[in-house]
Amino acid sequence: MLGVPNWMMILSLVTIFLMTFGITAICVGVGAIYPKFTYDHVAEIPTSFGGAICMIFSIGFIGLIVMIEAWPVYLLTSRSLGAGGSHTSIQWVIAPSLVTAIALTVAAVVVSIRKALKSLEAMRA
Repeated sequence: MLGVPNWMMILSLVTIFLMTFGITAICVGVGAIYPKFTYDHVAEIPTSFGGAICMIFSIGFIGLIVMIEAWPVYLLTSRSLGAGGSHTSIQWVIAPSLVTAIALTVAAVVVSIRKALKSLEAMRA
């Protein structure tokens, strides 16, 4: 509907797909590290210490992904608007940032889930 180029649509879809796994793992991990099972009201969950930590880490994760992908998107957008920019192939401009975003997502998932499992094991013992 907006008429964005195909490369931007694909990059956006892949990025959101990756962020879904990263943010979910961060929230599960923080929830397992700072569990609190007794709340008087559901609205207390995001204002708890664990909820605040979850939001801070999630915003940091999103910010890192946006910073990683900002430069390639700027280069390709300026090229499509005729303002110059890189003349290399679209894939070679996007690939490094996308690989870095994938690596950051994998790191967020692995670290968060490992910390969560370690915390749950400590509670069980």
